[in-house]
Amino acid sequence: MSEKAVLHTIKHGSSGRGQSYYKAAHECGFRRAYYNGITQNYNDSTYEQRVGIIMHNILEMYYDPTNARQEIVVADDLFQDPAVVEAWRLFAEYRSRFANREWGTVIGVEYLITPTPLILSRLGNVSGRLDMVVEMTAEDVEAISMFRPDLLGIEPGVYIVDHKTSGMRKQPAQWRNELQGILYMRLWELMNPDKPCKGTIYNAIVTHKELTDKSFYCVVQTMPRVPMDELDATIQAFITSGERLVQIGQKNILSCVSSYGRECALLGTVCDPYDKSQKLT
Repeated sequence: MSEKAVLHTIKHGSSGRGQSYYKAAHECGFRRAYYNGITQNYNDSTYEQRVGIIMHNILEMYYDPTNARQEIVVADDLFQDPAVVEAWRLFAEYRSRFANREWGTVIGVEYLITPTPLILSRLGNVSGRLDMVVEMTAEDVEAISMFRPDLLGIEPGVYIVDHKTSGMRKQPAQWRNELQGILYMRLWELMNPDKPCKGTIYNAIVTHKELTDKSFYCVVQTMPRVPMDELDATIQAFITSGERLVQIGQKNILSCVSSYGRECALLGTVCDPYDKSQKLT
């Protein structure tokens, strides 16, 4: 490869009113309301989050069909950030194992779906930024399963691929009811009824100090076997209740300290969790 695709800046943004927005609303409506309209800052993210953000940037470039014949590199000045160094370590091992054409036809990377009248009526005011949408033939499925045995036996068709980084390996059962993948599948199918989605594939990378075969794995999530009307109503209830929690600024004292032991940045400054009358101004 003589030409190079260079990552000069780190993109950090969301789809707007996506699954993560409403998940945050359910965790604490007051906090979600406070951050409405505030631009997300990469530097405010944790180290682990920054590694994930950078990996998403790199994998977006790696799988973008327009970069198929280019070498992916990161600008030298970005390596001052330890998270960039770690993400590049992960990617160097990743690309030695998986080709950038492995997923068959890449329909799109960072594929944004925004609310349409149909989405609003079926699910509510929700959007989604899909890491990657691919379409695989029987030959593509056979080829990719040689390098990704977790995908052995999947059917040809359209799949949403969601990249994940984490410090430990999750059990497949932990992904089966993941709302993010279910929501992405429904958004895709509402916009593309002629191309049903076979499932969401979680493309997971574990940040082991020593990377091995077990550091890279995939889990396939298929649509729950319930009537679509019932599924859409469940998603819509989640969206509607999340909007309401933000609207009233509902506090949740259980979210003042995360499961990792980190205190909320608003605690003791903007927010008194015991003052129910406190409102955002």
